Amino acid sequence: MQSTFELPLLSPASHRSDVHSWRGHFGFAQRLVAALRPRSFVELGVHKGDSYFCVVEAISRFPDTVRAVGVDTWQGDAHAGFYDESVYRGVVAVNAQYQAFSTLMRCTFDDAFSKISGQIDLLHIDGLHTYEAVSHDFRLWEPRANDVILLHDINVPKKSFGVWQLWDEIKVEFPGRTFEFSHCNGLAVLAKSDKGLAAVRLIQVEFGSPVDC
Repeated sequence: MQSTFELPLLSPASHRSDVHSWRGHFGFAQRLVAALRPRSFVELGVHKGDSYFCVVEAISRFPDTVRAVGVDTWQGDAHAGFYDESVYRGVVAVNAQYQAFSTLMRCTFDDAFSKISGQIDLLHIDGLHTYEAVSHDFRLWEPRANDVILLHDINVPKKSFGVWQLWDEIKVEFPGRTFEFSHCNGLAVLAKSDKGLAAVRLIQVEFGSPVDC
Protein backbone atom coordinates (compact mmCIF):
# COMPACT_ATOMS: atom_id res chain seq x y z
CA MET A 1 0.00 0.00 0.00
CA GLN A 2 1.15 3.52 -0.69
CA SER A 3 -0.20 6.43 1.36
CA THR A 4 0.51 9.75 2.96
CA PHE A 5 -2.51 9.18 5.20
CA GLU A 6 -1.70 9.64 8.89
CA LEU A 7 -4.06 7.52 10.99
CA PRO A 8 -5.47 9.21 14.10
CA LEU A 9 -4.32 7.99 17.50
CA LEU A 10 -6.35 5.42 19.38
CA SER A 11 -5.02 6.86 22.63
CA PRO A 12 -2.56 9.62 23.57
CA ALA A 13 1.05 8.63 22.97
CA SER A 14 2.72 7.86 26.28
CA HIS A 15 6.18 9.01 25.17
CA ARG A 16 7.36 11.66 22.74
CA SER A 17 10.93 12.87 22.47
CA ASP A 18 12.27 15.69 20.32
CA VAL A 19 12.61 13.22 17.41
CA HIS A 20 9.66 13.79 15.06
CA SER A 21 10.31 11.32 12.25
CA TRP A 22 8.15 8.50 13.65
CA ARG A 23 5.25 10.45 15.15
CA GLY A 24 3.09 10.23 12.05
CA HIS A 25 3.08 6.44 12.30
CA PHE A 26 1.84 6.23 15.91
CA GLY A 27 -1.79 5.75 14.91
CA PHE A 28 -0.98 2.91 12.53
CA ALA A 29 1.30 1.22 15.06
CA GLN A 30 -1.40 1.33 17.73
CA ARG A 31 -3.93 -0.22 15.36
CA LEU A 32 -1.47 -2.84 14.17
CA VAL A 33 -0.89 -3.99 17.75
CA ALA A 34 -4.65 -4.06 18.42
CA ALA A 35 -5.30 -6.14 15.29
CA LEU A 36 -2.24 -8.39 15.43
CA ARG A 37 -1.97 -8.86 19.21
CA PRO A 38 1.74 -9.79 18.98
CA ARG A 39 3.12 -11.89 21.81
CA SER A 40 6.70 -10.94 20.95
CA PHE A 41 8.07 -7.63 19.70
CA VAL A 42 11.66 -6.72 18.88
CA GLU A 43 12.91 -3.33 17.78
CA LEU A 44 16.37 -2.90 16.29
CA GLY A 45 17.36 0.73 16.76
CA VAL A 46 15.54 2.34 19.68
CA HIS A 47 17.35 5.69 19.93
CA LYS A 48 15.12 7.89 22.15
CA GLY A 49 12.32 5.34 22.21
CA ASP A 50 9.46 6.99 20.32
CA SER A 51 8.51 4.03 18.12
CA TYR A 52 9.47 1.43 20.72
CA PHE A 53 7.35 2.85 23.51
CA CYS A 54 4.45 3.53 21.15
CA VAL A 55 4.26 -0.22 20.47
CA VAL A 56 5.08 -1.25 24.05
CA GLU A 57 2.39 1.02 25.47
CA ALA A 58 -0.14 -0.40 23.01
CA ILE A 59 0.87 -3.95 23.95
CA SER A 60 0.49 -3.15 27.65
CA ARG A 61 -3.23 -2.54 27.13
CA PHE A 62 -3.83 -6.23 26.49
CA PRO A 63 -3.65 -8.93 29.19
CA ASP A 64 -1.72 -11.48 27.13
CA THR A 65 1.70 -12.59 28.28
CA VAL A 66 4.16 -10.84 25.98
CA ARG A 67 7.81 -9.95 25.69
CA ALA A 68 9.29 -6.86 24.14
CA VAL A 69 12.98 -6.26 23.49
CA GLY A 70 14.57 -3.00 22.38
CA VAL A 71 18.07 -3.33 20.97
CA ASP A 72 20.55 -0.48 20.54
CA THR A 73 24.12 0.43 21.43
CA TRP A 74 22.87 3.89 22.47
CA GLN A 75 26.00 5.42 21.01
CA GLY A 76 24.48 6.74 17.79
CA ASP A 77 25.64 6.41 14.21
CA ALA A 78 26.38 8.43 11.10
CA HIS A 79 22.66 8.93 10.36
CA ALA A 80 21.13 9.41 13.82
CA GLY A 81 24.16 11.32 15.05
CA PHE A 82 26.30 10.44 18.03
CA TYR A 83 25.15 11.25 21.54
CA ASP A 84 26.02 10.94 25.22
CA GLU A 85 24.74 8.70 28.02
CA SER A 86 21.76 10.93 28.76
CA VAL A 87 19.83 9.35 25.88
CA TYR A 88 20.24 5.85 27.28
CA ARG A 89 19.37 6.99 30.80
CA GLY A 90 16.21 8.62 29.51
CA VAL A 91 15.08 5.46 27.74
CA VAL A 92 15.80 3.34 30.82
CA ALA A 93 13.70 5.70 32.93
CA VAL A 94 10.71 5.41 30.59
CA ASN A 95 11.06 1.63 30.37
CA ALA A 96 10.78 1.26 34.15
CA GLN A 97 6.99 1.26 33.93
CA TYR A 98 7.03 -1.60 31.41
CA GLN A 99 9.87 -3.67 32.84
CA ALA A 100 7.56 -6.59 33.65
CA PHE A 101 7.67 -7.52 29.97
CA SER A 102 10.03 -5.05 28.28
CA THR A 103 13.80 -5.48 28.17
CA LEU A 104 16.40 -3.09 26.83
CA MET A 105 19.42 -4.85 25.36
CA ARG A 106 22.48 -2.67 24.92
CA CYS A 107 24.52 -4.35 22.20
CA THR A 108 24.82 -4.66 18.44
CA PHE A 109 22.01 -6.21 16.43
CA ASP A 110 24.24 -9.17 15.56
CA ASP A 111 25.01 -9.83 19.22
CA ALA A 112 21.33 -9.58 20.10
CA PHE A 113 20.45 -12.15 17.44
CA SER A 114 22.29 -14.86 19.34
CA LYS A 115 20.80 -13.78 22.68
CA ILE A 116 17.13 -13.51 21.74
CA SER A 117 15.51 -16.91 21.42
CA GLY A 118 12.34 -17.93 19.65
CA GLN A 119 10.28 -16.41 16.89
CA ILE A 120 9.20 -12.76 16.72
CA ASP A 121 5.64 -11.75 15.87
CA LEU A 122 6.41 -8.08 15.21
CA LEU A 123 9.87 -6.87 14.17
CA HIS A 124 10.84 -3.24 13.61
CA ILE A 125 14.18 -2.48 11.91
CA ASP A 126 15.43 1.11 12.25
CA GLY A 127 19.21 1.00 12.60
CA LEU A 128 21.95 2.32 10.35
CA HIS A 129 20.30 3.13 7.03
CA THR A 130 22.97 2.35 4.46
CA TYR A 131 21.91 -0.34 1.98
CA GLU A 132 24.63 -2.68 3.24
CA ALA A 133 23.65 -2.30 6.89
CA VAL A 134 19.88 -2.53 6.56
CA SER A 135 20.11 -5.37 4.05
CA HIS A 136 22.30 -7.31 6.46
CA ASP A 137 19.88 -6.67 9.33
CA PHE A 138 16.86 -7.72 7.29
CA ARG A 139 18.43 -10.87 5.82
CA LEU A 140 19.66 -11.97 9.26
CA TRP A 141 16.45 -11.34 11.18
CA GLU A 142 13.73 -11.96 8.58
CA PRO A 143 13.60 -15.75 9.08
CA ARG A 144 12.91 -15.17 12.78
CA ALA A 145 9.92 -12.89 12.11
CA ASN A 146 6.55 -14.60 12.09
CA ASP A 147 3.94 -12.05 11.13
CA VAL A 148 4.94 -8.45 10.40
CA ILE A 149 8.20 -6.59 9.74
CA LEU A 150 8.39 -2.79 9.78
CA LEU A 151 11.18 -0.81 8.10
CA HIS A 152 11.52 2.92 8.70
CA ASP A 153 13.02 5.55 6.37
CA ILE A 154 12.09 4.06 3.01
CA ASN A 155 11.34 7.57 1.72
CA VAL A 156 14.64 9.33 2.41
CA PRO A 157 16.24 10.05 -0.98
CA LYS A 158 19.70 10.80 0.35
CA LYS A 159 22.65 9.09 -1.28
CA SER A 160 23.78 7.46 1.97
CA PHE A 161 20.31 6.03 2.73
CA GLY A 162 19.61 2.68 1.09
CA VAL A 163 16.44 1.46 2.82
CA TRP A 164 14.41 2.29 -0.30
CA GLN A 165 16.70 0.05 -2.35
CA LEU A 166 16.19 -2.91 -0.03
CA TRP A 167 12.45 -2.23 0.03
CA ASP A 168 12.30 -2.43 -3.77
CA GLU A 169 13.84 -5.91 -3.49
CA ILE A 170 11.43 -6.98 -0.75
CA LYS A 171 8.40 -5.93 -2.78
CA VAL A 172 9.49 -8.28 -5.56
CA GLU A 173 10.21 -11.14 -3.15
CA PHE A 174 6.90 -10.84 -1.26
CA PRO A 175 4.25 -9.85 -3.84
CA GLY A 176 0.89 -8.88 -2.39
CA ARG A 177 2.26 -8.65 1.13
CA THR A 178 3.97 -5.25 1.12
CA PHE A 179 2.48 -1.93 2.17
CA GLU A 180 3.98 1.49 2.66
CA PHE A 181 3.41 4.95 4.06
CA SER A 182 5.35 7.77 2.42
CA HIS A 183 5.03 10.41 5.16
CA CYS A 184 7.41 10.85 8.12
CA ASN A 185 10.38 9.47 6.16
CA GLY A 186 8.32 6.49 5.02
CA LEU A 187 7.33 3.27 6.78
CA ALA A 188 7.37 -0.11 5.07
CA VAL A 189 5.11 -2.93 6.23
CA LEU A 190 5.80 -6.54 5.26
CA ALA A 191 2.97 -8.90 6.22
CA LYS A 192 4.75 -12.25 6.15
CA SER A 193 1.95 -14.44 7.49
CA ASP A 194 -1.76 -14.67 6.74
CA LYS A 195 -2.35 -13.40 10.28
CA GLY A 196 -0.19 -10.37 9.59
CA LEU A 197 -1.89 -9.75 6.27
CA ALA A 198 -5.34 -9.96 7.90
CA ALA A 199 -4.29 -7.44 10.56
CA VAL A 200 -3.17 -4.89 7.97
CA ARG A 201 -6.24 -5.49 5.80
CA LEU A 202 -8.45 -4.87 8.83
CA ILE A 203 -6.90 -1.43 9.20
CA GLN A 204 -7.43 -0.79 5.49
CA VAL A 205 -11.10 -1.65 5.75
CA GLU A 206 -11.54 0.61 8.78
CA PHE A 207 -10.16 3.61 6.92
CA GLY A 208 -11.41 2.93 3.44
CA SER A 209 -8.06 1.59 2.26
CA PRO A 210 -5.94 4.73 2.84
CA VAL A 211 -2.91 2.61 2.12
CA ASP A 212 -2.72 0.13 -0.72
CA CYS A 213 -0.37 -2.42 -2.24
